[in-house]
Amino acid sequence: MTTLPGITNFIGSLRTLNFHQKSVATSLERLATGKKINRASDDPTGLQAAEQLKFRQTEIEKKLQAFAYDEARLGAIEGGLSVLQDMVLGLDGLVVKGANTGGLGEGELEAIGVEIDSVIDGINQITTNTFFNGEQILVGYRPGLGDLKKMLAEDPEQAQKSVKAAVDDLSKSRAAIGARLKSIEHERKALYAEQEGNAGLLSSIEDTDYAKETAALVRSQILEQATIKAIEIDREQAGRVLDLIASVPNGNRPIGQ
Repeated sequence: MTTLPGITNFIGSLRTLNFHQKSVATSLERLATGKKINRASDDPTGLQAAEQLKFRQTEIEKKLQAFAYDEARLGAIEGGLSVLQDMVLGLDGLVVKGANTGGLGEGELEAIGVEIDSVIDGINQITTNTFFNGEQILVGYRPGLGDLKKMLAEDPEQAQKSVKAAVDDLSKSRAAIGARLKSIEHERKALYAEQEGNAGLLSSIEDTDYAKETAALVRSQILEQATIKAIEIDREQAGRVLDLIASVPNGNRPIGQ
């Protein structure tokens, strides 16, 4: 059977119109949502890559939150250790003074002993009652001073060594905390850099390029209107062909009709 050119063009134009209308709808949706991937069918590969980036961003955020907590906790510990170190240094002064038995009377030695006990009681109070988020954070750092007053009376040199060892231990603990805080700072900067890079990649995959999409919308709209005009012309041509066929007597219709 012979194909009617006008009808064939009309059907083809309808398909073309449908394509341009879908393009217009897609552009309008992207401009409205700000996303160029609004469903899996838009870009399956891009969607998978975007989900992986989002998962990594969530991991990074959790690590940053953990670092913030660790920094606060370690900062509280370091602050407490600084106070303890100052108190132990005060003990060192008292022990040095008490070791100079030749220049002190019995009453003065007794007063020094009372001060030593007072400072040690203060140290014990601080290590027992310093909390962070419900955790006793200084108990494990309590200086091992023993019965310092008795030690001073019996062996002043050993008493001085005991205090010095306590000062050194506190210094080492503070140094270790400082090193960890510095390490956290480096790790956090690296995570911030990765987070920023991932955000850029995610945006390039998901976000609408407004200039590009607006241009695509205008183009699709122009093509849509042009196709509608073409359909009108094709419809007129098809109508004329059908009228021509209808006017031909049955016995004289062209071959194949």
